[in-house]
Amino acid sequence: MIFNNKVSHFVPPVPECKTPIRVLSLFDGISTGLYVLRKLKFLVDAYYASEVEDDAIRVSKFNFGDKIIQIGDITKLNKDYLESLLPIDLIIGGSPCTDLSKVNPARKGLLDFTGTGILFFDFYRILKEIQILQPDHHVFWLFENVASMDISSRSIISRFFNMPPVILNAKYISPQERQRFFWGNIPNLQKIADVLKHSNLSSSLNDHLTSNLNRVAAVRKLRTVTANRNSLKQGPTREDPILMDGEGDVPWVTELESIFGFKSHYTDVGDLSICRRQRLIGKSWSVPVVESIFKPLLEYFSNELDSEKN
Repeated sequence: MIFNNKVSHFVPPVPECKTPIRVLSLFDGISTGLYVLRKLKFLVDAYYASEVEDDAIRVSKFNFGDKIIQIGDITKLNKDYLESLLPIDLIIGGSPCTDLSKVNPARKGLLDFTGTGILFFDFYRILKEIQILQPDHHVFWLFENVASMDISSRSIISRFFNMPPVILNAKYISPQERQRFFWGNIPNLQKIADVLKHSNLSSSLNDHLTSNLNRVAAVRKLRTVTANRNSLKQGPTREDPILMDGEGDVPWVTELESIFGFKSHYTDVGDLSICRRQRLIGKSWSVPVVESIFKPLLEYFSNELDSEKN
């Protein structure tokens, strides 16, 4: 398949006067996007979040309060409403992967109206709508999904975006195997993926275990953690990745938060159970990966460091 890379990878000139960033996050989850932007010290003028899962919304509100504007179901966002949000500088999102992942034998794929895979087209619809609504305002965007999708789904998504995906794996900068496809026009996205492969920033599972409790990693890296509790076990024999006082164990939820790059107790909200918290974390993005992707945008939007210089 041939892609028009001149269009797909256009990068605007760095502005003389930076402004705070305005973000539309689709399938926002637990607001990893805003977490990373704040970690990188971006000045965020507006962060609109489309999310329908109550647990995820509770975690986001607890951590960010009115810094997040919840806008509801992506399928109900029409042209008139989107126009009221403008200008938008960055659109991000990763549609549900359950019906695209080869790990799920009952997956419905990208084109089944009864599944969640088809929600990709709502991301594409909104991206194009906003680009049309603000033709003279550049929109950075990033779409993510599971790397284990079938070739047909990958080809369809790539055809709509007019570019192939970039593969980034969290294992190079975190203690977890987490390979994902990313499509987008963030500057140097492929270069970022190449740099991560040769980075010396990789941490081991031991670095993220609760100290002083005799917890020792039995493996250096975890397999991909998903919303399924069984994903905490390792390999076909379902071995425990941690030993505590000689007994097998799986990562505690606070350790999972650290493994994904969140602060401890990030998902510790109200009466959320351990299983519900692990489910939310398992569906989220890896913070170190998104941090690497977002860093080039510091050249385009104002941040706290710019304010200190002035």
